[in-house]
Amino acid sequence: MHKETTRRFFFALPLMTLLLFLASEAFTVTAPKTPIVTGIDPPFGCTCERIAVTIKGVGFVSTPVVEMRPAGMPVATATRWESVAFVDGSTLTAVVPAGTALGLYDVTVTNPRSNRAGKLPNGFRVVSQPLPHIFNADPSRTDTSTDPVVTVTGANFRNPVKLELVSTAGTAVFASGFISVTSTTSFVLTVPVKTNGIAVGVYLVRVTNLDEMTYSTWSSFAVTSPSAELDSFTSGQARLTARRELGSALALNDYSNHSFVGHAPKERTKD
Repeated sequence: MHKETTRRFFFALPLMTLLLFLASEAFTVTAPKTPIVTGIDPPFGCTCERIAVTIKGVGFVSTPVVEMRPAGMPVATATRWESVAFVDGSTLTAVVPAGTALGLYDVTVTNPRSNRAGKLPNGFRVVSQPLPHIFNADPSRTDTSTDPVVTVTGANFRNPVKLELVSTAGTAVFASGFISVTSTTSFVLTVPVKTNGIAVGVYLVRVTNLDEMTYSTWSSFAVTSPSAELDSFTSGQARLTARRELGSALALNDYSNHSFVGHAPKERTKD
């Protein structure tokens, strides 16, 4: 009798341990995340139109509420952003509604259920004029031995503008002075690739309207070595500053819009 009781006890012990383990797992409480907002692209928009933006940060949970209030006024009436979409824990997309008063705004992201919110002070600026857009830069490729004359076409250029070449690291390797434009859709300038010693690489083209310091970014402008054995170059589709079109997916990589296309040598035939 004693042996039988002992066997039953040792059989029950692992089962009890397992039940205790499962109970502890079932009642494990994970603290809700407080989101942190690190940036918005673009960080501005015109009150005259809806603007699609990308919000970067950490700790986002599907699907948060995004709002903005006049900077430094936490009790002011909030403007809720539209069409908020959860991409992942570090990326959201949204649309800023038109008709908002001009000025700087604090942007808050509030996770569902926990109501924990993260704020980006002065995270968005509402301006009065339409944002510039770049459609093309021609030529979009040069080599280090020349200073090419480049024609930039687009929309909403206002006098004066500034053009920059921006590296993949986000550093401006060239910044023009004030460029006087007579057209809202195009302007021409000489890019001093040779004169300034701009290194071989692929750069973004950024045009800034200096009246309200709003800009557009286009991909891409390539600088090659004069000895590069490239038979031809095919320009891909122009892209504006990376952002979601209204109701569509985001394009997050500005450096993938152009491709170099080489041609295989023709096979020689015998006479």
